[in-house]
Amino acid sequence: MQQNNFQGKPYRTLLLERQGRGFPEVEVTEILRQVLPQLAHIHAQGLVHGGISVDTLWQDQTSLQPVLVENHGFVAPGYVAPEQLQTGQMSAAGDIYALGVTMLVLLSGQNPETLRNYDGTWNWQDYCVVSDQLAAVLQRSIALQQSDRYANAMEMLQRISVTPTIVTPPVANTFPSQPSTGLSYQQTYVISPPPVSSPVSPQRSRDLPLWAWVIIGAGVTGMIGLAGFGVVKLLNSEADLQTTASPASATPGNSAVSSPQVATASPTTSPASATPGNSAVSSPQVPNMSPTASSASATPENNIVSSPQVPNVSPTASSDSSNQDIARSLEAQRQRELLEIQRQRQLLEIQRQRQLLEAQRQRELLEVQRQKQLLEAQRQRRSQSIVSGLSPAQVVQDYYSSLNNRQYPAGWNHLSTQFQSNKVVHEKGYQSFVEWWTTVERVEMQQVTPVFQNTQEAVVDADLTYVLKKGNVSSESLRYFLARDATTGSWRIAQVQRK
Repeated sequence: MQQNNFQGKPYRTLLLERQGRGFPEVEVTEILRQVLPQLAHIHAQGLVHGGISVDTLWQDQTSLQPVLVENHGFVAPGYVAPEQLQTGQMSAAGDIYALGVTMLVLLSGQNPETLRNYDGTWNWQDYCVVSDQLAAVLQRSIALQQSDRYANAMEMLQRISVTPTIVTPPVANTFPSQPSTGLSYQQTYVISPPPVSSPVSPQRSRDLPLWAWVIIGAGVTGMIGLAGFGVVKLLNSEADLQTTASPASATPGNSAVSSPQVATASPTTSPASATPGNSAVSSPQVPNMSPTASSASATPENNIVSSPQVPNVSPTASSDSSNQDIARSLEAQRQRELLEIQRQRQLLEIQRQRQLLEAQRQRELLEVQRQKQLLEAQRQRRSQSIVSGLSPAQVVQDYYSSLNNRQYPAGWNHLSTQFQSNKVVHEKGYQSFVEWWTTVERVEMQQVTPVFQNTQEAVVDADLTYVLKKGNVSSESLRYFLARDATTGSWRIAQVQRK
């Protein structure tokens, strides 16, 4: 632990130079990582610091590193752990509490009284925004119960050294850079419908557009239809020729070739016959899709060769109708794709508008918070300038003026640390102080007389009247012993006695 004679500045001065703006989370986390080993070294020797605050945390002028300096008896009450205020006993857990409060003051730029409610709970998260990890560490360090805090600085250092893994998905939309708010944007994806499979054409290649494959499919289907239609037409023509031709007969010695015959729709047909000595070749027979077809018979003298049978095949569907069905199916699928793309575009636009509104809201909140910090810093500067310039008599008058205005924290700060820790007067510390003064309606001061003053000590006499809320009235003549604060240079009441 360093002595106060080294070259540097206390962090209270650095906060004043920042004009109400707190330190960013990255700097405060680094300060913790550098101060905790110093505090752990103190705790390892069985010692405690007992006075950590922005007044005993300095920044070295050469290395710009934070350094804990010795405490010379004065401890700001806002940094003292509750159990230390009650018992006056200092502990390592009390150091952890004071260090946590110091980090909250650096983050928010506010004094501890502003960050604490009247019931002892904390409201520091209304003045600054930090990550969940740092918030958990600080919240545990300022726990009201000593057993709920870190046992020593080494345990807290191990927790602050854990770096969580943060996975940030890429953001599709690009926004102007904004201050960090804890917000995250989700990735935007464009969903396209699945490709359409044609029932008659081969699988579509990725190299050709849809309209080209429609034309190719229609052309192939038309060619197949025309070819089938031509084959059927040719077979029907041959069948018509056979029905018009009459069978030819030949006498012995003659050689005749008969024309093709077409079978009728009757169950049986008459066979063709030839006389002995005739040499005949029968023409091909084409059945007309009848249940049974007659076969040609010949006598032993006839030399007959049967022709193959060809069925009368008709086309199953029109090529034009097939092409129209394919075109209608493709057009319907194309319309569905267009509607889906339009719907996705609308969803993306809605999401983008929401993100813009959220970003604008965060900027407005940050601006409001910054204005509050500036106003609080101005108020503190005015208060410090007034207190540091008050005479001992004026300090006594301002003390009772603050109590009459129910500004109990301001009145408590007019007391020295030793007087605040006096268990005879303030058994429960600040709580006892507030409990007593809430029973007083007002204090009327008749006369304030300076008795003695040098550079470090002063004595003031005062005649005053207490008017209690129950109606009781009590007049007192008191003597006030004041001592100059070594850090701020202001006068503080160290003791009060009846004359």
